[in-house]
Amino acid sequence: MKRLILIAMLLLASFSVNAQQKDPIYLVNNCVISTEEFNKLRDQIESVTIVRESEQLKLYEQFGDTSNGVVLITLKDEHVWLTPENPGS
Repeated sequence: MKRLILIAMLLLASFSVNAQQKDPIYLVNNCVISTEEFNKLRDQIESVTIVRESEQLKLYEQFGDTSNGVVLITLKDEHVWLTPENPGS
């Protein structure tokens, strides 16, 4: 699991070619989260899928600027990620 997270973090770092470039969109259960929230979830992540193909990115344009990719996050237990801002669906 740690290897998967390390690989994901290395791939995400490769997205940042220059310091002014935006982060990718991080999605948990179709909810956008920040980079900081993503980092807090590290121990709870089951899998990470990085979307970079332009045709697939079109599916996620509703969430914002997809030019830096989209990171789809699946948690080990989806009920862990419940906050007052995101009470779940």
